Amino acid sequence: MGRKRPSLRNYLTEGDDARDLDILDVPPPVELPSEDMTETLLELCPSKRLSSSEWAVVVRCALLKFEEREPTVDLLTGLFRSDDRESVLSSVEALIDRNVLSLEEGVLSVADTSLWLACDGGESKGTSEEGGRVNIDPMDILNEGDRSLWAPMLRAVLPLPLVLSEVKKRFDEADPVLTQFFVLRKVEERLVPVTRASQIRPPIKAMLIWSEGEGADFYLDF
Repeated sequence: MGRKRPSLRNYLTEGDDARDLDILDVPPPVELPSEDMTETLLELCPSKRLSSSEWAVVVRCALLKFEEREPTVDLLTGLFRSDDRESVLSSVEALIDRNVLSLEEGVLSVADTSLWLACDGGESKGTSEEGGRVNIDPMDILNEGDRSLWAPMLRAVLPLPLVLSEVKKRFDEADPVLTQFFVLRKVEERLVPVTRASQIRPPIKAMLIWSEGEGADFYLDF
Protein backbone atom coordinates (compact mmCIF):
# COMPACT_ATOMS: atom_id res chain seq x y z
CA MET A 1 0.00 0.00 0.00
CA GLY A 2 1.35 3.41 -0.96
CA ARG A 3 2.30 6.03 1.59
CA LYS A 4 -0.51 8.42 2.58
CA ARG A 5 -0.04 11.89 1.14
CA PRO A 6 0.24 14.56 3.89
CA SER A 7 -2.40 17.29 3.97
CA LEU A 8 -1.56 20.77 2.73
CA ARG A 9 -2.30 22.19 6.19
CA ASN A 10 0.21 19.85 7.87
CA TYR A 11 2.80 20.64 5.24
CA LEU A 12 2.43 24.38 5.71
CA THR A 13 2.53 24.22 9.52
CA GLU A 14 5.06 21.40 10.02
CA GLY A 15 7.03 21.11 6.79
CA ASP A 16 10.69 22.06 6.49
CA ASP A 17 9.92 25.18 4.45
CA ALA A 18 7.51 26.52 7.07
CA ARG A 19 9.20 25.42 10.27
CA ASP A 20 10.61 28.86 11.14
CA LEU A 21 7.48 30.85 10.29
CA ASP A 22 5.03 32.18 12.85
CA ILE A 23 1.48 31.30 11.86
CA LEU A 24 -0.98 34.06 12.75
CA ASP A 25 -4.19 32.61 14.15
CA VAL A 26 -5.69 36.08 14.78
CA PRO A 27 -5.28 39.00 12.35
CA PRO A 28 -3.76 42.20 13.77
CA PRO A 29 -6.27 44.76 15.06
CA VAL A 30 -7.30 47.56 12.70
CA GLU A 31 -6.26 50.99 13.95
CA LEU A 32 -9.38 53.17 13.81
CA PRO A 33 -9.54 56.95 14.13
CA SER A 34 -10.07 58.19 17.65
CA GLU A 35 -13.47 59.49 18.71
CA ASP A 36 -12.17 63.07 18.76
CA MET A 37 -10.78 62.71 15.25
CA THR A 38 -14.04 61.26 13.96
CA GLU A 39 -16.09 64.08 15.49
CA THR A 40 -13.77 66.71 14.07
CA LEU A 41 -13.93 65.23 10.57
CA LEU A 42 -17.71 65.08 10.75
CA GLU A 43 -17.79 68.74 11.75
CA LEU A 44 -16.09 69.46 8.43
CA CYS A 45 -19.21 68.27 6.59
CA PRO A 46 -21.57 71.24 6.20
CA SER A 47 -24.59 71.13 3.95
CA LYS A 48 -22.78 72.79 1.03
CA ARG A 49 -21.97 70.17 -1.60
CA LEU A 50 -18.40 69.24 -2.59
CA SER A 51 -17.35 66.76 -5.24
CA SER A 52 -15.81 63.45 -4.17
CA SER A 53 -12.34 64.54 -5.32
CA GLU A 54 -12.64 67.77 -3.35
CA TRP A 55 -13.73 65.87 -0.23
CA ALA A 56 -10.73 63.56 -0.66
CA VAL A 57 -8.42 66.58 -0.58
CA VAL A 58 -10.16 68.14 2.45
CA VAL A 59 -10.10 64.93 4.49
CA ARG A 60 -6.48 64.21 3.54
CA CYS A 61 -5.49 67.71 4.76
CA ALA A 62 -7.35 67.14 8.03
CA LEU A 63 -5.68 63.75 8.57
CA LEU A 64 -2.23 65.22 7.95
CA LYS A 65 -2.95 67.80 10.65
CA PHE A 66 -3.88 65.01 13.07
CA GLU A 67 -0.56 63.35 12.23
CA GLU A 68 1.15 66.68 13.04
CA ARG A 69 2.42 67.00 9.46
CA GLU A 70 2.15 70.22 7.46
CA PRO A 71 0.00 69.58 4.35
CA THR A 72 1.90 71.44 1.63
CA VAL A 73 0.63 71.20 -1.95
CA ASP A 74 3.55 68.98 -3.00
CA LEU A 75 3.08 66.63 -0.03
CA LEU A 76 -0.66 66.44 -0.62
CA THR A 77 -0.40 65.63 -4.33
CA GLY A 78 2.27 63.03 -3.58
CA LEU A 79 -0.21 61.07 -1.44
CA PHE A 80 -2.51 60.46 -4.43
CA ARG A 81 -1.86 58.41 -7.55
CA SER A 82 0.40 60.09 -10.11
CA ASP A 83 -2.36 60.13 -12.73
CA ASP A 84 -4.60 62.03 -10.28
CA ARG A 85 -2.12 64.88 -9.74
CA GLU A 86 -3.79 67.35 -12.10
CA SER A 87 -7.21 66.57 -10.60
CA VAL A 88 -5.87 67.12 -7.08
CA LEU A 89 -4.29 70.45 -8.06
CA SER A 90 -7.56 71.57 -9.65
CA SER A 91 -9.46 70.59 -6.51
CA VAL A 92 -7.00 72.49 -4.31
CA GLU A 93 -7.40 75.62 -6.45
CA ALA A 94 -11.19 75.38 -6.37
CA LEU A 95 -11.24 74.82 -2.60
CA ILE A 96 -8.99 77.84 -2.00
CA ASP A 97 -11.22 79.97 -4.26
CA ARG A 98 -14.26 79.01 -2.17
CA ASN A 99 -12.50 79.47 1.20
CA VAL A 100 -12.70 75.77 2.07
CA LEU A 101 -8.90 75.65 2.27
CA SER A 102 -6.52 78.43 3.16
CA LEU A 103 -2.90 78.66 2.06
CA GLU A 104 -0.43 80.46 4.31
CA GLU A 105 3.32 80.32 3.63
CA GLY A 106 2.91 77.18 1.56
CA VAL A 107 0.88 75.24 4.15
CA LEU A 108 -2.74 74.24 3.52
CA SER A 109 -5.34 74.36 6.29
CA VAL A 110 -9.03 73.50 6.41
CA ALA A 111 -10.86 76.75 7.06
CA ASP A 112 -13.64 77.17 9.58
CA THR A 113 -16.85 75.92 7.98
CA SER A 114 -18.52 79.29 8.55
CA LEU A 115 -16.19 80.70 5.88
CA TRP A 116 -17.04 78.11 3.23
CA LEU A 117 -18.78 79.51 0.16
CA ALA A 118 -21.48 77.80 -1.91
CA CYS A 119 -20.38 75.76 -4.91
CA ASP A 120 -22.08 78.14 -7.32
CA GLY A 121 -19.77 80.96 -6.25
CA GLY A 122 -20.07 83.94 -3.96
CA GLU A 123 -18.14 86.90 -2.66
CA SER A 124 -14.49 86.36 -1.97
CA LYS A 125 -13.13 87.26 1.42
CA GLY A 126 -11.70 90.71 1.91
CA THR A 127 -13.61 92.46 -0.88
CA SER A 128 -14.97 95.98 -0.72
CA GLU A 129 -18.01 97.57 -2.30
CA GLU A 130 -15.98 99.22 -5.07
CA GLY A 131 -16.30 96.56 -7.77
CA GLY A 132 -14.75 93.93 -5.53
CA ARG A 133 -11.45 95.86 -5.29
CA VAL A 134 -9.59 96.29 -2.02
CA ASN A 135 -7.79 99.37 -0.78
CA ILE A 136 -4.30 97.84 -0.60
CA ASP A 137 -1.25 99.31 -2.31
CA PRO A 138 0.43 96.74 -4.60
CA MET A 139 3.73 98.47 -3.85
CA ASP A 140 3.59 96.97 -0.36
CA ILE A 141 3.63 93.46 -1.87
CA LEU A 142 6.37 93.73 -4.50
CA ASN A 143 10.12 93.67 -3.93
CA GLU A 144 12.27 96.71 -4.56
CA GLY A 145 13.24 95.83 -8.14
CA ASP A 146 9.70 95.13 -9.34
CA ARG A 147 8.38 98.09 -7.36
CA SER A 148 10.52 100.58 -9.25
CA LEU A 149 9.69 98.95 -12.61
CA TRP A 150 5.90 98.73 -12.18
CA ALA A 151 5.24 101.76 -9.96
CA PRO A 152 4.12 104.07 -12.81
CA MET A 153 1.42 101.57 -13.88
CA LEU A 154 0.34 100.18 -10.49
CA ARG A 155 0.42 103.22 -8.21
CA ALA A 156 -3.26 104.03 -8.83
CA VAL A 157 -4.44 100.40 -9.14
CA LEU A 158 -6.51 98.72 -6.41
CA PRO A 159 -6.08 94.91 -6.23
CA LEU A 160 -8.83 92.49 -7.19
CA PRO A 161 -9.44 89.27 -5.20
CA LEU A 162 -7.40 86.43 -6.69
CA VAL A 163 -9.63 83.67 -8.07
CA LEU A 164 -7.41 81.17 -9.88
CA SER A 165 -10.14 79.77 -12.10
CA GLU A 166 -10.96 83.27 -13.39
CA VAL A 167 -7.31 84.16 -13.96
CA LYS A 168 -6.76 80.88 -15.83
CA LYS A 169 -9.73 81.63 -18.06
CA ARG A 170 -8.37 85.08 -18.78
CA PHE A 171 -4.96 83.56 -19.59
CA ASP A 172 -6.50 81.06 -22.02
CA GLU A 173 -8.45 83.80 -23.81
CA ALA A 174 -5.69 86.43 -23.87
CA ASP A 175 -3.62 87.44 -26.90
CA PRO A 176 -0.04 86.40 -25.94
CA VAL A 177 1.39 89.22 -28.05
CA LEU A 178 -0.58 91.98 -26.34
CA THR A 179 -0.99 90.61 -22.80
CA GLN A 180 1.63 89.49 -20.28
CA PHE A 181 1.01 87.58 -17.05
CA PHE A 182 3.26 87.51 -13.97
CA VAL A 183 2.95 85.47 -10.79
CA LEU A 184 4.15 86.34 -7.29
CA ARG A 185 4.53 83.27 -5.05
CA LYS A 186 5.42 85.09 -1.82
CA VAL A 187 5.49 88.69 -0.63
CA GLU A 188 8.60 90.55 -1.85
CA GLU A 189 9.76 87.72 -4.11
CA ARG A 190 10.43 88.43 -7.78
CA LEU A 191 7.55 88.48 -10.25
CA VAL A 192 7.85 85.48 -12.57
CA PRO A 193 6.49 85.58 -16.15
CA VAL A 194 3.70 83.08 -16.86
CA THR A 195 4.06 81.27 -20.18
CA ARG A 196 1.66 78.37 -19.65
CA ALA A 197 -1.55 77.79 -17.68
CA SER A 198 0.01 75.10 -15.46
CA GLN A 199 2.08 77.85 -13.77
CA ILE A 200 -1.12 79.36 -12.37
CA ARG A 201 -1.32 77.11 -9.32
CA PRO A 202 -0.84 77.45 -5.55
CA PRO A 203 1.02 78.87 -3.81
CA ILE A 204 0.26 82.30 -5.31
CA LYS A 205 0.19 85.57 -3.38
CA ALA A 206 -0.55 87.84 -6.33
CA MET A 207 -0.94 87.97 -10.12
CA LEU A 208 -0.03 90.93 -12.34
CA ILE A 209 -1.63 91.17 -15.79
CA TRP A 210 -0.50 93.88 -18.20
CA SER A 211 -2.28 94.44 -21.53
CA GLU A 212 -1.08 96.83 -24.20
CA GLY A 213 -3.55 99.69 -24.50
CA GLU A 214 -5.53 98.56 -21.44
CA GLY A 215 -3.05 98.96 -18.59
CA ALA A 216 -2.45 96.64 -15.65
CA ASP A 217 -4.57 94.59 -13.26
CA PHE A 218 -3.30 93.29 -9.94
CA TYR A 219 -4.92 90.22 -8.28
CA LEU A 220 -4.17 89.55 -4.63
CA ASP A 221 -4.82 86.56 -2.35
CA PHE A 222 -6.05 88.24 0.85
